[in-house]
Amino acid sequence: MKQGRETTQEERIAIVRACLENDSNFGETAIKYGVSYQQVVLAWELAKGDHMFVIPGAHRPETILDSLKADQLELTPEELAKLG
Repeated sequence: MKQGRETTQEERIAIVRACLENDSNFGETAIKYGVSYQQVVLAWELAKGDHMFVIPGAHRPETILDSLKADQLELTPEELAKLG
């Protein structure tokens, strides 16, 4: 039997974002390429293979346009290994 309340989708997303933002490897890679943190995360997910289907959330048009650029970012095998 579950104790307490279940987390909402927004809370789960916030937890994942907090974990990723604390990982300096993603931030360092974003700085290296001069792109957003989100682009690195999306490029990392897309690099995992054709079986990946990434659906980023966005509230502003700028964020959507930024996310679209992630498929242009090619991370090296070393960077992918460093990112996990």
